[in-house]
Amino acid sequence: MNKTTGFFAALALTLPASAFAQEAAADTANPATESAEQGVSDAEVAQFAGAYVKIMGIQSDDSITAEAKQTAMVAAVEGSGLAPARFNAIAQQSRSDPALQERISAQVAAQTPAAAPADSAAPAD
Repeated sequence: MNKTTGFFAALALTLPASAFAQEAAADTANPATESAEQGVSDAEVAQFAGAYVKIMGIQSDDSITAEAKQTAMVAAVEGSGLAPARFNAIAQQSRSDPALQERISAQVAAQTPAAAPADSAAPAD
């Protein structure tokens, strides 16, 4: 599985409908939201990627209850500057837009903290 496929498979798992359902319903009726979904700005891609990176951290934290994870994920999205409905719209659009997928993947890579090399933890002889 390549990085992009893995990224979007993981993304699908991080978008719980129940977490964003009320916010999405409120924004769906707004014509301005619908027209904004046609294009995704570089700033929105950066916000989306930042929220995604935080969401992945939340998802992988076994010390957080499922209910607390939902709350934390919504807070991560809102903290990124995106409304949950806009986050979901970008996620939905990315599923059928390879160029958007690449833009998001590049931002996620840029915003993901680099892991320390395994050799750096080994004591020197």
